[in-house]
Amino acid sequence: MLATASTGMAQRNASVDVSRLPEHMQNPARAYVERGRMPGGFLYAVLCNDFTDAVGRADATNAEALDDWAKWLFNDIPPLRGATKKLSRNG
Repeated sequence: MLATASTGMAQRNASVDVSRLPEHMQNPARAYVERGRMPGGFLYAVLCNDFTDAVGRADATNAEALDDWAKWLFNDIPPLRGATKKLSRNG
């Protein structure tokens, strides 16, 4: 369960740009930002700004794209900055 208000996120981020992300991660990233769907381990780590954990969870494509992930997190979804620290897998 997310500790953030997914309805508010959906309204603010209805057209989030995921084009800089690896193709296989664009839908999961969009689903989190637009609908508040809990992401998998790698994306969860990125959204929590825990790049140490993200490196350990990344597949080869995401490992090569870590710079793009950081830029996306900082530039393309600014309303989530700070809020991602409130992500919770336990409710």
